[in-house]
Amino acid sequence: MITRIFQGLAWLIVGGLALEVYLAGAALFGAATFQPHRALGVGLAAAILLLLLVALATVTVNIARAVGQPVEASRWGEALRVTAETT
Repeated sequence: MITRIFQGLAWLIVGGLALEVYLAGAALFGAATFQPHRALGVGLAAAILLLLLVALATVTVNIARAVGQPVEASRWGEALRVTAETT
């Protein structure tokens, strides 16, 4: 479930960044003011901080699950993999 929240928030940020570029262009060419651009930037900053908190929560949960279980390095040393016995 937390993965779905993480993905949804990440896609929301990507869409917000595209809208941010559009609003900046509209303000540069005089079609609008910079106020919507600024307001969206503040909202995106809050969303990015929330995304960071969700990522930290995910890592914390994964570490908590790994306690007491053997952890081995992957073959190429790129990532760690938690091996758990399935019952």
